[in-house]
Amino acid sequence: MDMNSRLYQGWVRHRRYAPKTHHFRYPIFMLYLDLDEIDAVFRQSRWWSLERFNWASFRRRDFFAPEAGDLKQAVIGHLCRHSELNPDEIASVRLLTHVRYLGYIFNPVSVYYAFDRDDRLLAIMPEVTNTPWKDRFQYVLLADPNRGGEAPTRVHRRHLEFRPNKAFHVSPFLPMNMQYRWVFSEPADEVRVHLENHSDGHRQFDATLVMAAEPVTARTLNRALIRFPAMTVKVTTGIYWQALKLWWKGVPFYRHPNKDKKGRTA
Repeated sequence: MDMNSRLYQGWVRHRRYAPKTHHFRYPIFMLYLDLDEIDAVFRQSRWWSLERFNWASFRRRDFFAPEAGDLKQAVIGHLCRHSELNPDEIASVRLLTHVRYLGYIFNPVSVYYAFDRDDRLLAIMPEVTNTPWKDRFQYVLLADPNRGGEAPTRVHRRHLEFRPNKAFHVSPFLPMNMQYRWVFSEPADEVRVHLENHSDGHRQFDATLVMAAEPVTARTLNRALIRFPAMTVKVTTGIYWQALKLWWKGVPFYRHPNKDKKGRTA
């Protein structure tokens, strides 16, 4: 059975330029799930399950608007409320994300991609989760500049560039008054996501994710678990380890500007 869903493996890199330099790079894997194929994906291996504990498991409550029921329809509704898209236009929603590994999940960013019936990309919805507060925030980015929402500033060879203002406190080591430069490739044999934080015209920080696709089979799924047996634990421990290094270097700490309000969206 041919599926739109894939497994991606590659690397993630962070680089900080001011007020102190700090760089790191880690190997990583993520799932790219067509939300209509979740049942088929998690039937591939005995070690992968839906809504129950396993080495790897998908639970609806871990993702966007769990109170809204069906995840695909929740994402479509949100995209259409924040743009001029029509629900009937969106045929497929695909999610680049981590699931639970050994019962634990954390996603610094999950990315939802919406496609029409001809498999043309309509919109991208990155959902960002901050540390340590675990608030969530969604940006709505439109592929067509004439459909409302945040439009691309540049389109080049299946890459879309956006320059929204920062609207959500993510890292306690970066202030709010910044502008993003965000570049997304359309997921194919490779997927790329690149983020830059700019302040007063100067780049302060960037993060890059580059991964190559593999088909979703029992072999590829199980091999990923052997190589990364606790992927989400590794993500979280990496975040806190790098935060400790930043603190040790004397990078300023910025308090959450609105820490009593959770789950804002835009």
